[in-house]
Amino acid sequence: MTRPSIYRRATLACLTLAVLALSACGADEPKQIKLQGQLAPAGQDVTLPDDASARVSLIETNDDADGGDQIVAERTLHGLGQPPVGFTIVVGRALLDRTGDYALSAQILNGDGDVIWQSRSPRDVAVFDQKNTTKLELQPYRMSPDGPFQAFRCSDGFNFQLANNERGALVRLGKRQINLRAAKSLSAGSVRYVDTHKDEIVMGNGVTSIYFDGVSHHDCEPVTAGDNKSGSDQSNEDTKPAEDAPADGQDNGRHDNQGNANGDDNAAPGDA
Repeated sequence: MTRPSIYRRATLACLTLAVLALSACGADEPKQIKLQGQLAPAGQDVTLPDDASARVSLIETNDDADGGDQIVAERTLHGLGQPPVGFTIVVGRALLDRTGDYALSAQILNGDGDVIWQSRSPRDVAVFDQKNTTKLELQPYRMSPDGPFQAFRCSDGFNFQLANNERGALVRLGKRQINLRAAKSLSAGSVRYVDTHKDEIVMGNGVTSIYFDGVSHHDCEPVTAGDNKSGSDQSNEDTKPAEDAPADGQDNGRHDNQGNANGDDNAAPGDA
C-alpha cells in the first residue's frame, strides 16, 4: 500500500468521526426549552382573588426605536392560589435564536379580565440556561395616564375610550383595558402608542387610528356625552369580526400554552 493511500484513509476516518461527533451533539439537544419561575406580587399578605388568572410572556427584545419586541411564547395560568405563584413556559427550540435577547414579563388579571398586577418591565432571561429559576416581581397595576377618558367612534362604528399623555395610553374596550407605551412616531406631528401584542394607536393631524386584535379601525373621532349617535356606551361585539381571537389566545404565530399554575395540563407538543 502506498503512503498517499494510508494518508487518504486516515483523513477520511478523521472526517467521519468529526461528522458523527457533531451529529451526536445535535441529537442530545432537546427540541423544547422549558423555563420556570415564580410570580411574586410586591408587599406582604397579598391576597389574590379566587378567580384570578396570570399571563406569562416570553419576549424577544429589540433595542430598535420602532419598538420591535416580539412575543415568542405565552402561557395563561388558572387556579393560582396564593403567591408566590409558580409557572412553567415551554417553547420550541426552533423558535429561538442563539444570538437573540429574551425577557419574561407577566400580568395577573381578575375574573373580569382586568389587569391588577404586572411586572414593572420585562426581565432578561438566558433561555438556553434552563437551570435558573426566574422570579418576576409584580407591582399593582397603574395606568400610565391619569385621565380623563375621551370617547371615540371610528368610521366603521368601532367605539373605545382613550386616556393618554407623553408616557403612554390606556384604552378601554368594555371591561377590557389595554395599556400601551409611547413609541417613535412614523410621521411629523403625530404620536404613536404600542404594546407587545402589536396593538397600536396613531394620533395626528386631527385623525386617530387604532389597530387592535389584528383589525384596523380608521377615522376615529372624539364624541361628546350628548352625542346619542356615538354609541360610546355600547359594546363592540357587533362591530368586531367573528374571527377575532381573545387577548390570551394564539396570535401572530406565537407559541401559546394554557394550563393551571402548577403546569399539569401544559399543552405544549411533545412535552414529556
